[in-house]
Amino acid sequence: MIWDHGSYANRIEREMTECVRRSHLGFQLHGEKLRAGDAKTRRGHRSSVGTRNADGRRKPVKSQPGSVLSGRTLDELS
Repeated sequence: MIWDHGSYANRIEREMTECVRRSHLGFQLHGEKLRAGDAKTRRGHRSSVGTRNADGRRKPVKSQPGSVLSGRTLDELS
């Protein structure tokens, strides 16, 4: 099932592979369901995540459970 489809943009001035190596990512999601900016930093064994520009009222997991291609849910596919 393809739950969402879209693109992303790097929000940090470094290449994404360098960001992964340094354990600090910043990106903007441009999906059909998910549209938000996230940052993830790993320190030791803990990770912290911050979400920016996300509409907290939207609940796409519950309100849009179907595939972006077929519209069918996991229950309908099994």
